[in-house]
Amino acid sequence: MKVYVITLTLSLSAALSFSQDTTGTVVVLSEKVGPIIDLEERNFYKFFMGVKHFESAILLQRPDSSYVFKVISRNETEPSVELIWMPIVEEEVYRLRLHIDPDYRSEDQRTKRSDSHNDKSSVEKRIEEPAYRSRFITEFGYSYQITPPMKSKSVETLGTTFMYSNEWWVTGRHYLTSELGYIHNFNAKYGLGVTHFTGWDVGHNLRRGLKLRIRRWINPKTSLDLSVGSILWGGGWEIKLPGLAGDVGMNFHNTQTVYVTIEALKIMSNDYSYYPEEGGLKRGFSLYRRNVGVYIGYKLGSKKGLVFHGLALAGVVSLFLLFVSFYPGD
Repeated sequence: MKVYVITLTLSLSAALSFSQDTTGTVVVLSEKVGPIIDLEERNFYKFFMGVKHFESAILLQRPDSSYVFKVISRNETEPSVELIWMPIVEEEVYRLRLHIDPDYRSEDQRTKRSDSHNDKSSVEKRIEEPAYRSRFITEFGYSYQITPPMKSKSVETLGTTFMYSNEWWVTGRHYLTSELGYIHNFNAKYGLGVTHFTGWDVGHNLRRGLKLRIRRWINPKTSLDLSVGSILWGGGWEIKLPGLAGDVGMNFHNTQTVYVTIEALKIMSNDYSYYPEEGGLKRGFSLYRRNVGVYIGYKLGSKKGLVFHGLALAGVVSLFLLFVSFYPGD
C-alpha cells in the first residue's frame, strides 16, 4: 500500500497563509471514508503520517476551485486544538481517491458519460485514458538479436575416417513478432493477461507459443509489462520443443512498447548410421546445442497493431497467390 505523507514539509508560514480564507465546500474523497477522515481511517490508508496528535481531516474546495485539507490536531495533555491548513493540487486529490478506491476511475467515467455535454477538465482527461478494465492485445513488432545467432553443426564419417562437417544458422538477427490476446486490469496498479505469439525469424523459421503477461501500471498512461511463456509449435526440424520465451517492456498509451525479449532454444541431436555400396560403416550426426538469444525491439499495439497485422496478412496472401500463378501444378 502506497503511503501518502503529505505533511512532512508543511511549515508554519504555509499553514498561516491559508488561515485568511478558510471557507469552502466539503469534498468527499470516497464513500469508504465519508466527509471526515478520522484517526482509524488515517492509520489504515496511511494519510497525514507526519501530523502529530492527528484527530480528523476534512477536504474543502475553495471558491477559486483550489483544494485544501483542514486538519485537526489535539494533544490529550493539552485542552487546545490546533488547526492545520494544507493545500493540495487536483492531481493529488485524484491519486488519493485511487489510493482509497482503485475502482474510482470507472465510477468517474460513468459520471462523465452522463454529463458529456459539460466541458472536460484536465483531471477528467487524465482519468479517461486508462479507465478500461479489460481489452484485447493486438501487438506487432520488430526486434534485433544482439547476441550471436544459434548455429547447428553436422559431422559425417566413413568407418574411422572423417569425411566432412557442415555448419549453418538456425536463427538470425531480424525477428518479426505478433501477439494477440486479452488482458484484465484488477485495479489501477495491476493487470493480468494471456497472449498467443508468433515469431518469424526472417529467413529461418516460424515459432509460436503462449505467454502469461503481468502488467504494472506506473501511471495512467505508462505500464511495465512482464511476459513469460513457452514456444510450443514450429521452429523447424532442428529446434527441440518446448522452448522458453519471455520479455519485459515499457508500454506507452497502450499503443507503443519498447521491449527486450529472451528466448532459450535447443537443437535436436540426430545420429544415423548405414552401409553404403562402397562398404564400411557410414555415420552422420548433428551435435546437441543450446542457445539463449537476447533481442531488443519496438512494437505497436491497439489500432496501429491491427493495421500491421492486416498488412502482414495481405502480404502472405499476395505471396501465396504469386507462387500459385507461377507454379499452378497439374
